[in-house]
This record gives sequence, C-alpha cells and structure tokens, in this order.
Amino acid sequence: MRFPALFLGRVQESLPVVFDRKRIYTLPTRFGFFFGLVALLCVFGGLNYNNNVVLILAFLVAALGFVSLLYAFLNLRGVRVLSVHADPVFAGEKARFIAQLEAPTARDSVVAEWRQSAEVGGLHAALATPFALEIPSLHRGTLDLPAFRIWTDYPFGLFYAWSHVRVHARTLVYPKPEREPPQWPDAALESGETSSRQQGDDDLFGLTRFQPGDRAQRISWAVYARNDALMVKDFRRTQTQRLRFDLAQTLGLALEPALARLCAWILLADRLGLAYSLKLGAESVPLGTGVAQRERCLASLALYSP
Repeated sequence: MRFPALFLGRVQESLPVVFDRKRIYTLPTRFGFFFGLVALLCVFGGLNYNNNVVLILAFLVAALGFVSLLYAFLNLRGVRVLSVHADPVFAGEKARFIAQLEAPTARDSVVAEWRQSAEVGGLHAALATPFALEIPSLHRGTLDLPAFRIWTDYPFGLFYAWSHVRVHARTLVYPKPEREPPQWPDAALESGETSSRQQGDDDLFGLTRFQPGDRAQRISWAVYARNDALMVKDFRRTQTQRLRFDLAQTLGLALEPALARLCAWILLADRLGLAYSLKLGAESVPLGTGVAQRERCLASLALYSP
C-alpha cells in the first residue's frame, strides 16, 4: 500500500526528505510523446523503403530520447527538502510557505508546485535554495501545507520527472480585521483611567469616521489615500495608556465578527504603542506591548474556541 500512497503524496514524511530512485517517477511530456511518434515513424519508413539514412536518424532520435529520460531522472535524484516554514497571515490572504531545497551538485530547471502556485529555479551545489508556495487561507485557525510536487523536464522537455512531498508544516491564520471598526468602548480602559475628547489635546487615541463639523486639520489623509474613507484623528487625554480588551465588549456580534473587531482594535493599539491585554472567556493574555504582545494576542484570537 505504500507505493500508491507515496505516489499520490498521501504519506506524511519527516524532514529532511531525500529524493532517491525509489520515489522519482518519470513519464513523457506531450512533446515527448510526439517526439517518440516521430522516431517510430522514422523506423517504419526506413524499414519499409530500406533506407539506412532514415534508420540512422531514427536511432539518433531514440538515443536522444533515452538521454533526456536519464538526465530528467538524475536532475531530481539526490535533491533534499531541508525545511518548510511560513509566517502567520490574516484570513483571506495567501500563506507563503518557503521550502528550502538542496542538492549535492548544481541542478537546473527544478520546479516546486502546488496547483496554480509554482516557482522555477536552479539549485547550487550544497547550498540551500528557497522555493515559495502560496496557499490560500479561507478562515482563521491553523493552515497545514498540503502535498506538493517537485518536478523537472530538464534538459529538453521530453520527459517529466517528479516526486510528491508531504511534510508537517503549519502556520497560524489570524482573523481578518474589521475594515472600519468603531472606537473601542470606555470599558476597555482599565479601572481608574479617564479619557476625554478635547480640542488641542496632544495624545492620538485612534481614528473615527468623519462627521460634519469636524476640523479638516484632523482628517487622516494617509487613510483616505489607502481606502477612500474619510477618518478623523481622535485626540484624547488619558492618565495612563492601558487597555483591556474583552470578548464581552462585542455583545451583539456573532463570534467571527466579534473576533474580527478585537483583531482590529489590537492592531490599532499596537500601532499607537499602547499597552493592552486580552480576555477571551477563560483565556487571557496579560498586559504588554510590542510585537511579541501583538503576536500572542492574535494567536489567541486565531485559536480561540468557545
């Protein structure tokens, strides 16, 4: 049962994956079939008309085909998949899995492919070369890399040599942030903090929708250039810049829209350099700032299950 399973890429393997003679499969390409048909017609024609020149041509064509078959096989033999990794993405984006390939000698025209995502490149001797595979993410959670192919039709495109690879590679998919979230509620401010919207304050608190009567000087033209939405900079005075985001602050929303709003608030708080924490039911992320805090909170949103 292992042969068909490995042939179809259904067996998950551990890294590194080495392409040896037992796992490389070879078939003629469309051009290769036509090439073989021409060689066969030359043989029949030479025998029928007793033409030695045509027979020599047929044997040369056949020899060229066998050389192409051998070189296509050898171009993959010894190739190793060393590692596969991907950075987290937001739902709806394409996860970019990077496969590191290595070969003992230089190789040409090696292709890493998954459906419509493919990258062609050469391998240098004993030097890892990255190949990217873009996998679409449909919803939050985790995204596993499906089985993909490493193939080549080197040197003449007559034969197609390939091998399926299925390894354990996974990345996180964060919720897609709400595009224009409302300002976080005052309940998000930790107890003891105050906030008031006053003209002339210097602390940027966030962005709100433009309302008639808002000052033109406070319009965020950078946001308008990106998505044609008029947003106004909201300046507030706060004694401390600490926020506590809680799933309970999104009452009235279904789970996925609520997580999308929390995601947008976390990204905004991170851009403003504010300290914040997150509470999702019984799970919580303590107060913090910076990239590590943002990734912890987004990971909690991605993996949250009520």
